[in-house]
Amino acid sequence: MLRALHQGEFDLQLTDSANRVSLAFARPMKYQLLPVHCLGWTCIFRPAAMAAAALHRRWPGLPRLALDPCARALDAVAKRRFGSPFQPSSSHRVHAEPINAAQFAERLPTLLSDYALRPSWKDGELPRLLALAAEKQADGPLHFGGTYDETGKMLGCYAFYGRVGDMAVLLQIQTSGHHWGATLDGLVAAARDMGCAGITGQTQGKFMPHLFGYRNVFFRYAGGTMVRSRIAEVAQAVRSGDIAIGGLMGDRWTRLSSDDFGR
Repeated sequence: MLRALHQGEFDLQLTDSANRVSLAFARPMKYQLLPVHCLGWTCIFRPAAMAAAALHRRWPGLPRLALDPCARALDAVAKRRFGSPFQPSSSHRVHAEPINAAQFAERLPTLLSDYALRPSWKDGELPRLLALAAEKQADGPLHFGGTYDETGKMLGCYAFYGRVGDMAVLLQIQTSGHHWGATLDGLVAAARDMGCAGITGQTQGKFMPHLFGYRNVFFRYAGGTMVRSRIAEVAQAVRSGDIAIGGLMGDRWTRLSSDDFGR
């Protein structure tokens, strides 16, 4: 497949879910690896509930009535260690609130305008992508939120999968300027207040400094993110990190990445 793509006349090829074998084949073909985007981050709210959720995913037949009470008891003991993962901003000028898919689709393209290399969605394309993303079943329903200033202007937005007692999974987060911290705080607070055991997602260079200020955050290799282009200007934008990639601009979000089609 890589050889066939390499021989094609494509302006841009990208993936954010390549395995290590694909990476080994792609590097000699002059794909550019984006190390930061290869990582995943996990923020833990309730460690025992997180472990119970992982066991239930591995063995769906395990009764939750046996796991959940034990998890709640252990999390009560660990509450001091795994308290609030962040210190909310003292500013009252920025607040977060739930939004719907239409509001998210309306605002996301504007927030991505900081990048030189970004999607150019035509009418209806982004809502259609979000509708496809909402069909994903493994991680719970899809939720949307936004951060606003005191005038009601949306400063950032996020979308994540989540349900009570399970791990929330970030689909997309985006903001502009210096509002990454407040938007990330809104995302994490929304997942925690929903009753999720924690939240996990793909890293981005622009919010990594804010993640470093959180407690109970762990990083891991999650999948290779690599880009190839025969256009010099595009390749330069990738090298300089001036590319919007990951989330809806990737392939980790598709049902093929997580759903079990055998059941």
